[in-house]
Amino acid sequence: MFEEFENPEFEKWQAEAERLIGDKYAGLLSESYKSEGLKLKPLFRQEDNKNILGIESLPGQSPFLRGAKTPTEKRNEWLISQESKCPTPEILNQILKDEIRHGATSLNIPMDRPSRLGFDPDETDIESVGREGVSLTTLDDSCAALSEIDISSYPIYLHVGINGLLHLAYLMALAKKNNIPSENVRGAIASDPIGEWLLQGTLPLPIENAFDELAAVTNWVDFQSSDLGTIWIHGEYIRNSGGTVMMELAYSMAAGVEYLRQMENRDIDISRVLPHIKFSFGIGSNLFLEVAKLRAVRLLWDKITDACGIPPDKRKIRIHATTVDYNKTRLDAYNNVLRLTTESFAGAIGGADSINVSPYNMYENSSDNDSRRLSRNIQLILKNEIHLDKIIDPGGGSYFIEHLTNNIARIVWEKFREIEKQGGLIESLKAGTLQVEIEKIEKKDASDFLSGKKVSVGVNKYIRSDEEHSEIDQSNSRIEINKRREQIGALKKSETYEKALDALSKNHTKLKTPECVDTLIAVASHGATIGDISKSIRRDLPQSVRITSLNIHRRSESLEKSGSDS
Repeated sequence: MFEEFENPEFEKWQAEAERLIGDKYAGLLSESYKSEGLKLKPLFRQEDNKNILGIESLPGQSPFLRGAKTPTEKRNEWLISQESKCPTPEILNQILKDEIRHGATSLNIPMDRPSRLGFDPDETDIESVGREGVSLTTLDDSCAALSEIDISSYPIYLHVGINGLLHLAYLMALAKKNNIPSENVRGAIASDPIGEWLLQGTLPLPIENAFDELAAVTNWVDFQSSDLGTIWIHGEYIRNSGGTVMMELAYSMAAGVEYLRQMENRDIDISRVLPHIKFSFGIGSNLFLEVAKLRAVRLLWDKITDACGIPPDKRKIRIHATTVDYNKTRLDAYNNVLRLTTESFAGAIGGADSINVSPYNMYENSSDNDSRRLSRNIQLILKNEIHLDKIIDPGGGSYFIEHLTNNIARIVWEKFREIEKQGGLIESLKAGTLQVEIEKIEKKDASDFLSGKKVSVGVNKYIRSDEEHSEIDQSNSRIEINKRREQIGALKKSETYEKALDALSKNHTKLKTPECVDTLIAVASHGATIGDISKSIRRDLPQSVRITSLNIHRRSESLEKSGSDS
Protein backbone atom coordinates (compact mmCIF):
# COMPACT_ATOMS: atom_id res chain seq x y z
CA MET A 1 0.00 0.00 0.00
CA PHE A 2 2.84 2.40 0.86
CA GLU A 3 4.05 2.15 -2.74
CA GLU A 4 1.01 4.19 -3.75
CA PHE A 5 2.24 7.24 -1.87
CA GLU A 6 5.11 9.51 -2.78
CA ASN A 7 8.05 9.49 -0.35
CA PRO A 8 8.73 13.23 -0.11
CA GLU A 9 12.18 14.57 0.60
CA PHE A 10 12.91 16.26 3.93
CA GLU A 11 13.09 19.67 2.27
CA LYS A 12 9.44 19.33 1.21
CA TRP A 13 8.38 18.40 4.73
CA GLN A 14 10.27 21.42 6.06
CA ALA A 15 8.72 23.76 3.50
CA GLU A 16 5.23 22.52 4.39
CA ALA A 17 5.91 22.95 8.12
CA GLU A 18 7.08 26.53 7.51
CA ARG A 19 3.96 27.24 5.46
CA LEU A 20 1.64 25.92 8.16
CA ILE A 21 3.40 27.78 10.97
CA GLY A 22 3.58 31.03 9.03
CA ASP A 23 6.18 33.79 9.31
CA LYS A 24 4.40 35.66 12.12
CA TYR A 25 4.06 32.73 14.52
CA ALA A 26 7.44 31.27 13.58
CA GLY A 27 8.99 34.60 14.58
CA LEU A 28 7.13 34.74 17.90
CA LEU A 29 8.04 31.14 18.72
CA SER A 30 11.67 31.64 17.80
CA GLU A 31 11.87 34.85 19.87
CA SER A 32 10.86 32.99 23.05
CA TYR A 33 13.92 30.76 22.69
CA LYS A 34 16.30 33.35 21.23
CA SER A 35 16.84 35.07 24.59
CA GLU A 36 18.11 31.72 25.90
CA GLY A 37 20.62 31.40 23.05
CA LEU A 38 18.64 28.60 21.41
CA LYS A 39 17.79 28.28 17.71
CA LEU A 40 14.62 26.56 16.55
CA LYS A 41 13.84 24.73 13.35
CA PRO A 42 10.33 24.16 11.98
CA LEU A 43 10.85 20.41 12.04
CA PHE A 44 13.03 18.00 14.04
CA ARG A 45 13.90 14.41 13.16
CA GLN A 46 16.04 11.55 14.40
CA GLU A 47 19.13 12.79 12.59
CA ASP A 48 19.13 15.91 14.79
CA ASN A 49 19.76 13.83 17.90
CA LYS A 50 22.80 11.81 16.91
CA ASN A 51 25.59 11.62 19.50
CA ILE A 52 23.48 13.10 22.31
CA LEU A 53 24.88 12.24 25.73
CA GLY A 54 22.80 9.57 27.47
CA ILE A 55 20.36 9.07 24.60
CA GLU A 56 20.72 5.27 24.89
CA SER A 57 20.83 5.17 28.70
CA LEU A 58 18.14 3.61 30.85
CA PRO A 59 16.20 5.25 33.70
CA GLY A 60 18.17 5.26 36.94
CA GLN A 61 21.50 5.00 35.15
CA SER A 62 24.22 7.62 34.72
CA PRO A 63 23.97 10.27 33.25
CA PHE A 64 20.30 10.15 34.40
CA LEU A 65 18.86 11.73 31.25
CA ARG A 66 15.85 9.43 31.71
CA GLY A 67 15.52 10.27 35.39
CA ALA A 68 17.08 9.13 38.65
CA LYS A 69 14.48 6.44 39.39
CA THR A 70 14.70 2.91 38.00
CA PRO A 71 11.63 1.12 36.59
CA THR A 72 11.48 -1.03 39.74
CA GLU A 73 11.35 2.02 42.01
CA LYS A 74 8.57 4.59 42.33
CA ARG A 75 8.42 5.37 38.62
CA ASN A 76 7.85 9.14 38.25
CA GLU A 77 6.55 9.68 41.78
CA TRP A 78 6.98 13.14 43.27
CA LEU A 79 6.11 14.80 46.58
CA ILE A 80 3.24 17.30 46.68
CA SER A 81 5.13 20.00 48.55
CA GLN A 82 3.00 23.13 48.84
CA GLU A 83 4.65 26.17 50.42
CA SER A 84 2.75 27.25 53.52
CA LYS A 85 3.37 30.98 53.83
CA CYS A 86 1.79 32.55 56.88
CA PRO A 87 3.03 34.86 59.66
CA THR A 88 2.53 32.97 62.95
CA PRO A 89 3.15 29.41 64.20
CA GLU A 90 -0.50 28.94 65.18
CA ILE A 91 -1.84 29.86 61.73
CA LEU A 92 0.86 27.74 60.11
CA ASN A 93 -0.24 24.73 62.15
CA GLN A 94 -3.81 25.05 60.89
CA ILE A 95 -2.63 25.28 57.28
CA LEU A 96 -0.22 22.33 57.59
CA LYS A 97 -2.92 20.08 59.02
CA ASP A 98 -5.29 21.13 56.24
CA GLU A 99 -2.62 20.36 53.63
CA ILE A 100 -2.06 16.88 55.06
CA ARG A 101 -5.78 16.12 55.21
CA HIS A 102 -6.24 17.04 51.57
CA GLY A 103 -3.36 15.37 49.78
CA ALA A 104 -0.01 17.03 50.53
CA THR A 105 2.79 14.51 51.00
CA SER A 106 5.40 16.83 52.53
CA LEU A 107 5.47 20.00 54.63
CA ASN A 108 7.13 22.99 52.96
CA ILE A 109 7.71 25.87 55.39
CA PRO A 110 9.25 29.20 54.30
CA MET A 111 10.44 31.46 57.11
CA ASP A 112 10.45 35.20 57.38
CA ARG A 113 13.63 37.22 57.00
CA PRO A 114 14.39 37.61 60.74
CA SER A 115 14.06 33.85 61.32
CA ARG A 116 16.36 33.14 58.37
CA LEU A 117 19.03 35.59 59.53
CA GLY A 118 18.89 35.02 63.29
CA PHE A 119 16.95 38.00 64.68
CA ASP A 120 14.08 38.07 67.16
CA PRO A 121 10.84 39.77 66.05
CA ASP A 122 11.04 42.36 68.83
CA GLU A 123 14.50 43.45 67.65
CA THR A 124 13.91 43.95 63.94
CA ASP A 125 11.84 45.91 61.44
CA ILE A 126 8.18 45.06 62.02
CA GLU A 127 7.48 45.02 58.27
CA SER A 128 9.80 42.04 57.82
CA VAL A 129 8.20 39.93 60.58
CA GLY A 130 5.94 37.28 59.08
CA ARG A 131 6.20 38.91 55.64
CA GLU A 132 7.83 36.13 53.57
CA GLY A 133 6.97 33.19 55.81
CA VAL A 134 6.46 32.15 59.39
CA SER A 135 8.19 33.74 62.36
CA LEU A 136 9.86 30.95 64.40
CA THR A 137 11.84 32.25 67.35
CA THR A 138 11.74 29.64 70.15
CA LEU A 139 11.25 25.92 70.70
CA ASP A 140 7.69 26.71 71.78
CA ASP A 141 7.12 28.26 68.35
CA SER A 142 8.29 25.07 66.63
CA CYS A 143 6.06 23.01 68.94
CA ALA A 144 3.07 25.24 68.12
CA ALA A 145 3.74 25.13 64.37
CA LEU A 146 3.98 21.32 64.30
CA SER A 147 1.46 20.53 67.05
CA GLU A 148 -0.46 17.26 66.50
CA ILE A 149 1.68 16.45 63.43
CA ASP A 150 3.83 13.33 63.41
CA ILE A 151 7.11 14.74 62.13
CA SER A 152 8.39 11.24 61.38
CA SER A 153 5.55 10.61 58.89
CA TYR A 154 6.12 13.53 56.50
CA PRO A 155 9.26 15.10 55.04
CA ILE A 156 9.58 18.62 56.47
CA TYR A 157 11.34 21.33 54.47
CA LEU A 158 12.34 24.27 56.67
CA HIS A 159 13.72 27.15 54.59
CA VAL A 160 16.14 28.59 57.12
CA GLY A 161 18.46 30.87 55.10
CA ILE A 162 21.77 31.02 56.99
CA ASN A 163 20.21 29.82 60.22
CA GLY A 164 20.38 26.05 59.77
CA LEU A 165 22.30 25.45 62.98
CA LEU A 166 19.64 27.02 65.18
CA HIS A 167 16.58 25.60 63.44
CA LEU A 168 18.16 22.14 63.40
CA ALA A 169 18.48 22.44 67.18
CA TYR A 170 14.81 23.38 67.53
CA LEU A 171 13.65 20.56 65.25
CA MET A 172 15.76 17.95 67.03
CA ALA A 173 14.68 19.24 70.45
CA LEU A 174 11.08 18.83 69.27
CA ALA A 175 11.82 15.30 68.03
CA LYS A 176 13.44 14.44 71.38
CA LYS A 177 10.44 15.85 73.22
CA ASN A 178 8.18 13.52 71.19
CA ASN A 179 10.51 10.49 71.54
CA ILE A 180 11.29 10.45 67.82
CA PRO A 181 14.83 9.30 66.89
CA SER A 182 16.74 11.93 64.92
CA GLU A 183 17.31 9.52 62.03
CA ASN A 184 13.53 9.24 61.56
CA VAL A 185 13.15 12.96 60.82
CA ARG A 186 13.10 13.48 57.04
CA GLY A 187 13.07 16.48 54.72
CA ALA A 188 15.58 19.30 54.94
CA ILE A 189 17.02 22.01 57.12
CA ALA A 190 17.17 23.94 53.87
CA SER A 191 20.18 26.24 54.34
CA ASP A 192 21.36 28.46 51.50
CA PRO A 193 23.90 31.06 52.70
CA ILE A 194 24.89 31.96 49.13
CA GLY A 195 21.29 32.46 48.06
CA GLU A 196 20.50 34.52 51.15
CA TRP A 197 23.60 36.64 50.58
CA LEU A 198 22.46 37.29 47.02
CA LEU A 199 18.95 38.19 48.22
CA GLN A 200 20.02 40.56 50.99
CA GLY A 201 23.27 41.96 49.60
CA THR A 202 24.88 41.41 53.01
CA LEU A 203 24.71 38.98 55.92
CA PRO A 204 25.06 39.53 59.68
CA LEU A 205 28.26 37.46 59.60
CA PRO A 206 31.02 36.79 57.03
CA ILE A 207 30.09 34.21 54.38
CA GLU A 208 33.00 32.04 55.52
CA ASN A 209 31.51 31.80 59.02
CA ALA A 210 28.13 30.95 57.50
CA PHE A 211 29.87 28.04 55.76
CA ASP A 212 31.35 27.00 59.13
CA GLU A 213 27.85 26.74 60.60
CA LEU A 214 26.59 24.87 57.53
CA ALA A 215 29.45 22.39 57.86
CA ALA A 216 28.53 21.77 61.52
CA VAL A 217 24.92 21.05 60.48
CA THR A 218 25.90 18.75 57.60
CA ASN A 219 28.49 16.89 59.66
CA TRP A 220 26.05 16.29 62.53
CA VAL A 221 23.20 15.17 60.26
CA ASP A 222 25.43 12.79 58.32
CA PHE A 223 26.90 11.39 61.53
CA GLN A 224 23.36 10.65 62.74
CA SER A 225 22.77 8.59 59.55
CA SER A 226 19.88 10.89 58.76
CA ASP A 227 18.40 11.47 55.29
CA LEU A 228 17.77 15.06 56.29
CA GLY A 229 18.95 17.54 53.67
CA THR A 230 21.07 20.50 54.78
CA ILE A 231 21.82 22.44 51.57
CA TRP A 232 19.01 23.78 49.38
CA ILE A 233 20.10 25.78 46.33
CA HIS A 234 17.39 28.27 45.30
CA GLY A 235 17.82 28.60 41.54
CA GLU A 236 14.38 30.22 41.32
CA TYR A 237 15.84 33.41 42.81
CA ILE A 238 17.49 34.00 39.44
CA ARG A 239 14.24 33.48 37.51
CA ASN A 240 12.21 35.66 39.88
CA SER A 241 14.59 38.56 39.31
CA GLY A 242 14.24 38.33 35.52
CA GLY A 243 17.12 35.98 34.69
CA THR A 244 17.02 33.32 31.99
CA VAL A 245 16.88 29.53 32.28
CA MET A 246 20.56 29.35 31.30
CA MET A 247 21.54 31.78 34.05
CA GLU A 248 19.48 29.87 36.59
CA LEU A 249 21.13 26.55 35.77
CA ALA A 250 24.67 27.95 35.51
CA TYR A 251 24.27 29.73 38.87
CA SER A 252 22.83 26.58 40.48
CA MET A 253 25.62 24.33 39.22
CA ALA A 254 28.23 26.85 40.36
CA ALA A 255 26.52 27.09 43.76
CA GLY A 256 26.50 23.30 44.06
CA VAL A 257 30.23 23.16 43.32
CA GLU A 258 30.91 26.01 45.76
CA TYR A 259 29.10 24.21 48.57
CA LEU A 260 31.01 20.98 47.83
CA ARG A 261 34.26 22.93 47.80
CA GLN A 262 33.51 24.73 51.07
CA MET A 263 32.47 21.53 52.85
CA GLU A 264 35.59 19.74 51.62
CA ASN A 265 37.68 22.65 52.93
CA ARG A 266 36.14 21.88 56.33
CA ASP A 267 37.18 18.21 56.19
CA ILE A 268 33.81 16.76 55.09
CA ASP A 269 34.21 14.32 52.22
CA ILE A 270 32.19 15.22 49.12
CA SER A 271 30.57 11.79 49.06
CA ARG A 272 29.09 12.55 52.50
CA VAL A 273 27.76 15.95 51.41
CA LEU A 274 26.04 14.92 48.17
CA PRO A 275 23.05 13.09 49.74
CA HIS A 276 22.21 16.27 51.68
CA ILE A 277 22.01 18.67 48.69
CA LYS A 278 18.79 19.55 46.88
CA PHE A 279 18.30 21.97 44.01
CA SER A 280 15.20 24.12 43.60
CA PHE A 281 14.29 25.44 40.16
CA GLY A 282 11.63 27.90 39.08
CA ILE A 283 9.24 26.61 36.42
CA GLY A 284 7.93 29.20 33.94
CA SER A 285 5.34 29.18 31.19
CA ASN A 286 7.49 27.81 28.34
CA LEU A 287 6.46 24.17 28.63
CA PHE A 288 9.06 22.49 26.40
CA LEU A 289 11.93 24.65 27.64
CA GLU A 290 11.13 23.85 31.29
CA VAL A 291 10.79 20.10 30.64
CA ALA A 292 14.11 20.04 28.81
CA LYS A 293 15.75 22.14 31.54
CA LEU A 294 15.06 19.58 34.28
CA ARG A 295 16.37 16.80 32.05
CA ALA A 296 19.49 18.82 31.16
CA VAL A 297 20.38 19.60 34.77
CA ARG A 298 20.64 15.89 35.54
CA LEU A 299 23.24 15.56 32.78
CA LEU A 300 25.15 18.57 34.11
CA TRP A 301 25.25 17.43 37.73
CA ASP A 302 26.31 13.94 36.65
CA LYS A 303 29.20 15.45 34.67
CA ILE A 304 30.27 17.66 37.58
CA THR A 305 30.17 14.91 40.19
CA ASP A 306 31.93 12.55 37.79
CA ALA A 307 34.78 15.07 37.65
CA CYS A 308 34.81 14.97 41.47
CA GLY A 309 35.46 11.23 41.37
CA ILE A 310 32.00 10.17 42.55
CA PRO A 311 30.87 6.69 41.39
CA PRO A 312 27.91 6.62 38.94
CA ASP A 313 25.28 5.38 41.40
CA LYS A 314 25.99 8.32 43.77
CA ARG A 315 25.64 11.14 41.21
CA LYS A 316 21.85 11.49 41.27
CA ILE A 317 20.58 15.04 41.63
CA ARG A 318 17.59 15.85 43.87
CA ILE A 319 15.24 18.35 42.25
CA HIS A 320 12.48 20.51 43.69
CA ALA A 321 10.35 22.46 41.21
CA THR A 322 8.38 25.55 42.16
CA THR A 323 6.16 27.72 40.01
CA VAL A 324 7.84 31.07 39.37
CA ASP A 325 6.44 34.37 40.65
CA TYR A 326 7.97 36.53 37.92
CA ASN A 327 5.27 35.88 35.31
CA LYS A 328 2.27 35.99 37.66
CA THR A 329 -0.20 38.87 37.86
CA ARG A 330 -2.39 40.52 40.43
CA LEU A 331 -4.78 41.78 37.77
CA ASP A 332 -7.17 39.17 36.37
CA ALA A 333 -5.56 36.68 38.73
CA TYR A 334 -7.60 33.70 37.52
CA ASN A 335 -5.26 33.58 34.52
CA ASN A 336 -2.57 32.51 36.98
CA VAL A 337 -4.42 29.19 37.36
CA LEU A 338 -3.69 28.41 33.71
CA ARG A 339 -0.04 29.40 34.12
CA LEU A 340 0.28 27.27 37.26
CA THR A 341 -1.24 24.28 35.47
CA THR A 342 1.25 24.29 32.58
CA GLU A 343 4.14 24.90 34.98
CA SER A 344 3.27 22.02 37.31
CA PHE A 345 2.73 19.84 34.23
CA ALA A 346 6.25 20.71 33.06
CA GLY A 347 7.68 19.92 36.50
CA ALA A 348 6.04 16.49 36.49
CA ILE A 349 7.11 15.62 32.94
CA GLY A 350 10.63 16.89 33.64
CA GLY A 351 10.98 14.46 36.55
CA ALA A 352 11.04 16.70 39.64
CA ASP A 353 11.22 14.92 43.00
CA SER A 354 8.92 17.44 44.68
CA ILE A 355 6.71 20.24 43.35
CA ASN A 356 5.21 23.41 44.83
CA VAL A 357 2.31 25.13 43.05
CA SER A 358 1.69 28.56 44.55
CA PRO A 359 -1.87 29.83 45.16
CA TYR A 360 -3.09 31.83 42.17
CA ASN A 361 -4.03 34.87 44.29
CA MET A 362 -1.08 35.00 46.68
CA TYR A 363 0.12 38.12 44.85
CA GLU A 364 -2.88 39.94 46.33
CA ASN A 365 -1.73 38.78 49.79
CA SER A 366 -5.09 37.02 50.03
CA SER A 367 -4.47 33.31 49.50
CA ASP A 368 -7.09 31.25 51.33
CA ASN A 369 -8.14 27.64 51.78
CA ASP A 370 -9.88 27.61 48.39
CA SER A 371 -6.91 28.94 46.41
CA ARG A 372 -4.49 26.65 48.23
CA ARG A 373 -6.82 23.73 47.56
CA LEU A 374 -7.00 24.59 43.86
CA SER A 375 -3.20 24.66 43.56
CA ARG A 376 -2.85 21.39 45.46
CA ASN A 377 -5.55 19.74 43.32
CA ILE A 378 -3.64 20.58 40.13
CA GLN A 379 -0.98 18.14 41.28
CA LEU A 380 -3.54 15.60 42.47
CA ILE A 381 -5.13 15.62 39.02
CA LEU A 382 -1.74 15.14 37.36
CA LYS A 383 -1.26 12.07 39.55
CA ASN A 384 -4.72 10.54 39.87
CA GLU A 385 -6.35 11.39 36.55
CA ILE A 386 -3.50 11.91 34.08
CA HIS A 387 -1.26 9.33 35.84
CA LEU A 388 1.99 11.17 35.11
CA ASP A 389 3.46 9.58 38.23
CA LYS A 390 3.25 6.18 36.53
CA ILE A 391 5.38 7.10 33.50
CA ILE A 392 9.15 7.46 33.56
CA ASP A 393 10.54 10.32 31.43
CA PRO A 394 7.30 11.15 29.55
CA GLY A 395 9.16 13.66 27.35
CA GLY A 396 11.87 11.21 26.31
CA GLY A 397 11.98 10.28 22.64
CA SER A 398 10.58 13.58 21.41
CA TYR A 399 13.11 14.81 18.88
CA PHE A 400 12.40 18.42 19.87
CA ILE A 401 12.76 17.85 23.63
CA GLU A 402 15.90 15.73 23.20
CA HIS A 403 17.39 18.46 21.00
CA LEU A 404 16.51 21.16 23.53
CA THR A 405 17.90 19.10 26.42
CA ASN A 406 21.24 18.62 24.70
CA ASN A 407 21.60 22.26 23.69
CA ILE A 408 20.62 23.59 27.11
CA ALA A 409 23.25 21.36 28.72
CA ARG A 410 25.86 22.53 26.23
CA ILE A 411 25.16 26.26 26.72
CA VAL A 412 24.92 26.01 30.52
CA TRP A 413 28.18 24.07 30.72
CA GLU A 414 30.00 26.93 29.02
CA LYS A 415 28.37 29.50 31.34
CA PHE A 416 29.31 27.38 34.34
CA ARG A 417 32.93 27.22 33.15
CA GLU A 418 32.99 31.01 32.81
CA ILE A 419 31.99 31.34 36.47
CA GLU A 420 34.68 28.87 37.50
CA LYS A 421 37.28 30.79 35.50
CA GLN A 422 36.49 33.86 37.63
CA GLY A 423 37.52 31.88 40.71
CA GLY A 424 34.14 30.31 41.47
CA LEU A 425 30.72 31.66 42.38
CA ILE A 426 31.79 33.64 45.47
CA GLU A 427 34.28 35.70 43.49
CA SER A 428 31.83 36.09 40.61
CA LEU A 429 29.14 37.45 42.94
CA LYS A 430 31.60 39.85 44.56
CA ALA A 431 32.48 41.15 41.10
CA GLY A 432 28.78 41.49 40.28
CA THR A 433 29.11 39.70 36.93
CA LEU A 434 25.96 37.61 37.24
CA GLN A 435 23.92 40.46 38.72
CA VAL A 436 24.83 42.80 35.83
CA GLU A 437 23.93 40.13 33.30
CA ILE A 438 20.55 39.53 34.95
CA GLU A 439 19.82 43.27 35.09
CA LYS A 440 20.58 43.62 31.37
CA ILE A 441 18.26 40.76 30.41
CA GLU A 442 15.51 41.97 32.75
CA LYS A 443 15.57 45.50 31.31
CA LYS A 444 15.06 44.16 27.79
CA ASP A 445 12.31 41.85 28.99
CA ALA A 446 10.57 44.74 30.77
CA SER A 447 10.81 46.87 27.63
CA ASP A 448 9.33 44.10 25.48
CA PHE A 449 6.55 43.65 28.03
CA LEU A 450 5.65 47.34 28.20
CA SER A 451 5.64 47.60 24.40
CA GLY A 452 3.40 44.55 24.08
CA LYS A 453 6.03 42.50 22.26
CA LYS A 454 5.82 40.03 25.16
CA VAL A 455 2.27 39.29 26.20
CA SER A 456 0.81 38.79 29.67
CA VAL A 457 -2.83 37.87 29.23
CA GLY A 458 -5.09 40.14 31.26
CA VAL A 459 -2.36 42.73 31.90
CA ASN A 460 -0.98 44.11 28.62
CA LYS A 461 -3.32 42.26 26.25
CA TYR A 462 -6.86 40.85 26.38
CA ILE A 463 -7.52 43.06 29.40
CA ARG A 464 -10.82 42.85 31.28
CA SER A 465 -12.56 46.18 31.01
CA ASP A 466 -14.38 45.72 34.32
CA GLU A 467 -11.28 44.83 36.31
CA GLU A 468 -11.35 46.45 39.73
CA HIS A 469 -8.18 47.65 41.40
CA SER A 470 -8.36 47.44 45.16
CA GLU A 471 -5.97 47.01 48.03
CA ILE A 472 -6.27 44.03 50.35
CA ASP A 473 -6.91 44.74 54.02
CA GLN A 474 -4.00 43.21 55.94
CA SER A 475 -4.73 44.90 59.27
CA ASN A 476 -5.59 41.61 61.04
CA SER A 477 -2.29 39.95 60.15
CA ARG A 478 -0.39 43.02 61.29
CA ILE A 479 -2.25 42.89 64.60
CA GLU A 480 -1.07 39.29 65.03
CA ILE A 481 2.52 40.33 64.28
CA ASN A 482 2.35 43.15 66.85
CA LYS A 483 1.08 40.66 69.43
CA ARG A 484 3.94 38.33 68.55
CA ARG A 485 6.56 41.03 69.09
CA GLU A 486 5.03 41.86 72.45
CA GLN A 487 4.97 38.17 73.47
CA ILE A 488 8.68 37.67 72.67
CA GLY A 489 9.53 40.87 74.52
CA ALA A 490 7.57 39.72 77.56
CA LEU A 491 9.19 36.27 77.43
CA LYS A 492 12.66 37.77 77.69
CA LYS A 493 11.63 39.73 80.81
CA SER A 494 10.16 36.68 82.56
CA GLU A 495 11.88 34.85 85.42
CA THR A 496 11.79 31.52 83.55
CA TYR A 497 13.85 33.00 80.71
CA GLU A 498 16.74 33.44 83.09
CA LYS A 499 17.32 29.67 82.80
CA ALA A 500 17.72 30.02 79.05
CA LEU A 501 20.19 32.88 79.43
CA ASP A 502 22.07 30.92 82.09
CA ALA A 503 22.30 27.92 79.74
CA LEU A 504 23.62 30.18 77.00
CA SER A 505 26.22 31.72 79.29
CA LYS A 506 27.49 28.37 80.59
CA ASN A 507 27.78 26.86 77.10
CA HIS A 508 29.11 29.89 75.22
CA THR A 509 32.51 28.37 74.42
CA LYS A 510 30.99 25.04 73.35
CA LEU A 511 28.71 26.83 70.87
CA LYS A 512 31.73 27.82 68.80
CA THR A 513 32.98 24.26 68.24
CA PRO A 514 32.12 21.96 65.28
CA GLU A 515 30.40 19.60 67.76
CA CYS A 516 28.03 22.32 68.95
CA VAL A 517 24.71 20.86 67.71
CA ASP A 518 24.06 18.70 70.77
CA THR A 519 24.80 21.70 73.01
CA LEU A 520 22.45 23.86 70.94
CA ILE A 521 19.65 21.30 71.31
CA ALA A 522 20.05 21.50 75.08
CA VAL A 523 20.10 25.31 75.04
CA ALA A 524 17.05 25.42 72.76
CA SER A 525 15.20 23.11 75.16
CA HIS A 526 15.57 25.77 77.87
CA GLY A 527 13.62 28.22 75.68
CA ALA A 528 16.38 30.47 74.33
CA THR A 529 15.37 32.57 71.34
CA ILE A 530 16.87 32.59 67.86
CA GLY A 531 18.20 36.09 68.40
CA ASP A 532 19.92 35.41 71.70
CA ILE A 533 21.51 32.17 70.48
CA SER A 534 22.69 33.92 67.30
CA LYS A 535 24.29 36.69 69.32
CA SER A 536 26.08 34.11 71.44
CA ILE A 537 27.55 32.00 68.64
CA ARG A 538 28.27 34.98 66.35
CA ARG A 539 29.68 37.30 68.99
CA ASP A 540 32.34 39.72 67.72
CA LEU A 541 31.83 38.68 64.06
CA PRO A 542 31.56 41.49 61.46
CA GLN A 543 28.98 41.55 58.69
CA SER A 544 29.73 39.89 55.37
CA VAL A 545 31.17 41.70 52.38
CA ARG A 546 28.36 43.58 50.61
CA ILE A 547 27.46 42.43 47.10
CA THR A 548 24.85 43.61 44.60
CA SER A 549 21.56 42.02 45.64
CA LEU A 550 18.90 40.58 43.34
CA ASN A 551 15.70 42.50 42.66
CA ILE A 552 13.02 39.86 43.20
CA HIS A 553 9.80 41.06 41.58
CA ARG A 554 6.98 40.27 39.19
CA ARG A 555 7.17 41.55 35.63
CA SER A 556 3.63 42.97 35.67
CA GLU A 557 4.04 45.10 38.80
CA SER A 558 4.62 48.38 36.92
CA LEU A 559 1.40 48.07 34.93
CA GLU A 560 -0.55 46.96 38.00
CA LYS A 561 0.53 50.07 39.86
CA SER A 562 -0.39 52.36 36.97
CA GLY A 563 -3.72 50.53 36.65
CA SER A 564 -4.56 50.95 40.33
CA ASP A 565 -3.82 54.68 40.09
CA SER A 566 -6.16 55.23 37.16
